[in-house]
Amino acid sequence: MKDLSIINRRPRVRAWLITVAIVFLCNPTVRLFDILPDFVSCFIIAHYLDYPAERAPFFKEARSAFMKLGVVSLFRIPAFFVSIQARSGNAADYDTSALLTFVFAVIEGIYLIGALANLFAAFFYLGERSDASSLISRFKVGTKSRGISPDALRSYSVFAVIFKLAAWSLPEFLLLTEGVDLGAYSQVIRPSALYPFAILLSVISSFFVMLILGRRFYFYISAIRTEGKFFSAVDLLITEEMKPALTAKLTKKDINSAFSIITASTFFSVILRFDNLREINLIPFGLTGVLIIFALIKLGRHSHTPRITIFLGAFFTVSAVISHVYESVFLDTYSYEMLVKNKLARAEYIPVIISCAVSCLLFVIFVISLGVFLKKLSDIHTGFEINGELDKKYMASHRRSMGRKIALFSVSAALVPIIRLLDTLFRYFPNLKIVSVEDGFGNVTFSLVPWFGVAVFLSSVLFFGVSFYLGSVFKEALELKYSEDL
Repeated sequence: MKDLSIINRRPRVRAWLITVAIVFLCNPTVRLFDILPDFVSCFIIAHYLDYPAERAPFFKEARSAFMKLGVVSLFRIPAFFVSIQARSGNAADYDTSALLTFVFAVIEGIYLIGALANLFAAFFYLGERSDASSLISRFKVGTKSRGISPDALRSYSVFAVIFKLAAWSLPEFLLLTEGVDLGAYSQVIRPSALYPFAILLSVISSFFVMLILGRRFYFYISAIRTEGKFFSAVDLLITEEMKPALTAKLTKKDINSAFSIITASTFFSVILRFDNLREINLIPFGLTGVLIIFALIKLGRHSHTPRITIFLGAFFTVSAVISHVYESVFLDTYSYEMLVKNKLARAEYIPVIISCAVSCLLFVIFVISLGVFLKKLSDIHTGFEINGELDKKYMASHRRSMGRKIALFSVSAALVPIIRLLDTLFRYFPNLKIVSVEDGFGNVTFSLVPWFGVAVFLSSVLFFGVSFYLGSVFKEALELKYSEDL
């Protein structure tokens, strides 16, 4: 490979993002609820560790631990609702909440301590082998401070993490269900009465412990940024002989992650409605366009992305948002049942159909443009060098095969808005069916094609399946293309 510019694409370090990461990670937590969620910090830190992770020892392990910690922290949200659901059945049941809090504290402690250990190991390794002395030198915490060493910061970090997790989880054990012997006459001391004092003490103490940690980390990172030698020190570890392999590795990583984003975008093509929420779709289709645009920006590092493709994606996203708003406003005011006889409802439903049609048309055009770009990307980054007539025939067959798979992807993507549009049209021509109920008879409204909701769901499943398949095909083709550079 001749183009080595990718290995020098350093991330832009923004002070406010680093501050956000420190603040979110160091704030106290009560039970499973975290007003400043830790996963935000973890993903920010992982983003900045991405560059050195591919070039210097220990950074990769630290980044992996922060990513896993972020995912674990993200799962706190459904766990929080699980604990609420458990209490809805029994208001005195705090056992589930206490158990979940303790489990999350242990798991997060394992990942966070491991992440910090690898992070400091990476800093010390890099500082000892380069002129980035700020990584291993004492730094001042404030103007009057004599300074502390990074090794002291590492020790305090482990202490602060353990203290925070203990202060977060241990008070919950005061709320565990306890049994009382009805025949006993001695006074019963209920630990739950101490819970308000314990939780207040834990929040205040952990706040000050983590405030000290956050402040020290802020000045340590500031000292590294002020010196400005971190990325150059990382780059010095890469010799000329290592650059082609690194370039191939980063190319594969970017393209594979872009296809993962495209696959993830398909989840937002699903329609999710609940009767008690007036059948308003809870998943906006426009997010599919946002994620695909983000994937195109990543792919643009390795093959020029036409601006028209980005613009088409943006136009679709805007139109999908407008269509979603029109439908939501309609369902908030009327209902699909009112389309049977209410003339005003039928008139108000026309803009819903028009906006859906515009969104459908723009997505189909966007997908065609996306398919053309992916074919170009495939021609550049899959296959191998042609050294003879046999290779030439194989490459022609390979390109036709990749073209058919990309066309299949484009068709499966285009089917989603087309079938959604048909579903919207069918709802404009409802059918009324009389059914028996307990007190007699009632009316149930169906669209013109009652089973078409299944087709809408299956189109999203097909879109996901083909996207996943195409990503796998590209991954295998990239391995074949760049295996010689690794």
